Amino acid sequence: QLLDLKRANNIAITLSRFKLSNAEIKQAILKLDSATLTFDHLQMLLTLLPTPDEMKMLKAYKGDQDKLGVSERFLLTMARIPKVEARVQGFIFKLEFNSRKDDLKDKVTLMASTAKKVMDSTKFKGILEITLALGNFMNSGHS
Repeated sequence: QLLDLKRANNIAITLSRFKLSNAEIKQAILKLDSATLTFDHLQMLLTLLPTPDEMKMLKAYKGDQDKLGVSERFLLTMARIPKVEARVQGFIFKLEFNSRKDDLKDKVTLMASTAKKVMDSTKFKGILEITLALGNFMNSGHS
């Protein structure tokens, strides 16, 4: 066993929730397959990805892969995906994009509507005219 027992157990427990093989997880990451990996799966995956030290250890391992535990085989599969962490984060961004876009669109629409109401308000224009006149009056008295 290459990993410490606590880390290996955490990975194994989390992987049991996926109900997918390592190869299926790898393919879903590479294809950005949101039907296979949900947002929650991806969030969990981020915590499971190999650390830089684990990457070095896995790349240095030359033994029989069948002798590795479930967690080590999973990490080895993930280590073989180029830039796996960036891919998973990009996948998460892809899944969140439309809801973020819609949320921002609603906020921008509200701001534009509010700005239009302010610009069209005759009362607000009157307040600004009075404020300007008052400022001009105060400045003219000190010259």
